[in-house]
Amino acid sequence: MGNMLHVRFWCIQNPKLWNKGRYVFFSLGIFTFVLLNVIISKRQIYIEQYPFFWNVCYLPINSVAIALTLPLLSKIKTAPKLFLKPITYISLISYSMYLLHYSVILQLMKYYIPTEGWSGFDLLVYVIVYLCLTILSSYALYSIFEKPMMDFRESSFIKKRFS
Repeated sequence: MGNMLHVRFWCIQNPKLWNKGRYVFFSLGIFTFVLLNVIISKRQIYIEQYPFFWNVCYLPINSVAIALTLPLLSKIKTAPKLFLKPITYISLISYSMYLLHYSVILQLMKYYIPTEGWSGFDLLVYVIVYLCLTILSSYALYSIFEKPMMDFRESSFIKKRFS
């Protein structure tokens, strides 16, 4: 969240740099993101052996890499329906995904289906099940709770009393 506020501030303060450097920033962001994850995979940097890296370095480096892609991505106004529909769908349920994916779904899956000793196809199936459960449960939370609350917030009943 703080990183995104910095990016937004930077966009407002330096619009020329934001626009002129968007391709360079995007390339640097993608390169950093891919390089970081390839190094982790090739060097087998696991959290058990390298907790400092995972707890202190990994997320900030990833956040900066993703933030570097924003100048180019912010200029995209339309897209083919093949891309537009899934992106719109994910953006609607993104807060529910944020709430559920790690703290509930992954923890429950790890507790009930430990993956120690798994590799290859077994892990691929595990990840696919994890993604499906995350998307389905996020949609359910969005439909049952988040959307009705947002609609209630925008209702005339609330607006009359709090505006």
